[in-house]
Amino acid sequence: MAISSAEILNINLVLVGVELIKTPDEINEFRNAVGVDVVIAEAGFAIGAPIGVPVNLAGGSRILSLDKDRITIDVSAQRSTIKRDYPLSIGEIERLAEVATFAISTTESQPKAFGYNIEMVYEQDSGMPASQYLSERLFADDVPKIEDGNVLGGSGRLAFAGNGKTWRVGIEPRFNNEMDKRVFLTLNMHIDHNRFPAREEIMSSMREIEENAKSFASCLDTRGL
Repeated sequence: MAISSAEILNINLVLVGVELIKTPDEINEFRNAVGVDVVIAEAGFAIGAPIGVPVNLAGGSRILSLDKDRITIDVSAQRSTIKRDYPLSIGEIERLAEVATFAISTTESQPKAFGYNIEMVYEQDSGMPASQYLSERLFADDVPKIEDGNVLGGSGRLAFAGNGKTWRVGIEPRFNNEMDKRVFLTLNMHIDHNRFPAREEIMSSMREIEENAKSFASCLDTRGL
């Protein structure tokens, strides 16, 4: 058996406890650095104008969108998330790291921690719905049963720690549809350091999380065979 048609839906960098790009001067600095149109949406509604037009930044969260790059920066007092949808090539990962570095350069505050997230969906050729496929690979044959019933399906959450990183995996049928054969996988890598990651570290970590997501899916596929 094998997995196929693996598609990375999005990948992001999360900076915990730091609010990026929060003043008009920082916004203009960021806009000039990225070199593309940036649109801001604040407190749940779209401003509808490129950055550079005066807006009220006091209080609440906001989203800065670089539509040309399919990059969004979700900013609040609690965290800043820099995300790219469909990062299908190395060049796109490099651009995300570049934009993240520009955003980081606008502030002198330090994060409490940081991490990376990836979402992936893929096909599996077992012929079973994803829920049954996952239950057979995630759980042992002697998993506790209810009234001697058979396990029909399942999903899972796992956590690992090592080398100063904490990894969290979520795996379930796509859209939680028990009859869908596709598998939806999320992977988080958390680093409990009070510092910003540099550009090269961002790129290497995003490649690492993508490789580990695909490796986990492939290893899971071979369980029980």
